[in-house]
Parts: sequence; C-alpha cells; structure tokens
Amino acid sequence: MTLINIRFNKEQIKVIDELQKVYNMPVSTMLKQIIFEKIEDDYDIQVVKNYEKKTTNKTYSFDEYIKRYGIRKDEL
Repeated sequence: MTLINIRFNKEQIKVIDELQKVYNMPVSTMLKQIIFEKIEDDYDIQVVKNYEKKTTNKTYSFDEYIKRYGIRKDEL
C-alpha cells in the first residue's frame, strides 16, 4: 500500500475534525471515501455531458411518440 502525505492548514484541520465526527470513522478512511465519491461523481457528470453532446436533445410529447412509433392509443 502506498502512503501519501497531504499538508493541511489549521482551518482545514478544523473542518476535517468536524467531518470526522459526522462520518464517525478514522480520518484516512473518511478522506479516501470522500475522494473516491468525488471521482465517481465527476466521472458520472462527464459521461452525461458526453452523452448530451451526442444526442439531439429533442423531446417528444406522448402523442408524438406513439405516432412516431405507430402505436395506437387503444393498444395501450
């Protein structure tokens, strides 16, 4: 396992200490969890942005949708 040293100023340490009380876990575990949650969130946002760039973002009303796909209302 690799050891990473991070320097925090006094204000940051206060915030970390308060967070530790909320999370109720060791600081290293808490920071790892927060870091990886942030990475996952950023990745998810990027995936959505890439998807949105590739789509037309056109929306259809219910009536337009069933007409487009040849569905009759009495079939629903």
